[in-house]
Amino acid sequence: MDLYALQANDSVHIAPMNAKTMNEAPEYGSSFSRGMTVAHNGWTTAYVSGTASINDHGEVVHIGDIEGQAHRMFQNIEALLSAQGASLNDIVSAITYLKHPEFLAPFNRVAQMRGLPANVPNTITLADVCRPEWLCEIEVIAIFPNCA
Repeated sequence: MDLYALQANDSVHIAPMNAKTMNEAPEYGSSFSRGMTVAHNGWTTAYVSGTASINDHGEVVHIGDIEGQAHRMFQNIEALLSAQGASLNDIVSAITYLKHPEFLAPFNRVAQMRGLPANVPNTITLADVCRPEWLCEIEVIAIFPNCA
């Protein structure tokens, strides 16, 4: 469970994130949001939940193909951020989960191709992800000016 506590004298707007490239997790039996935004004092912080190679029906796509899954994973991250008026350039932190160590080089190639800034702190770890077909997953935090 993640918890975010905020004390502010000014108004704070907290909202769930979603994207057309993915359905909502409760539609396939999971109980989490794709991400949450916290807008305060002219800035928005987007906390994007672990995101992987999933389509708009909740199905894993590019099974067995690490580069295909990484591309779809970044497509989903881009869609979540874009819906908020943000981009990969607004990411300030990432955690990437790779199922096997040999996936590091293909992940790095795709991350560079998709435009993940090289200076973003990204903790990359070997770990199982929640579906056996997934080969990679990423969660990110992005900070950007509030949309007018």
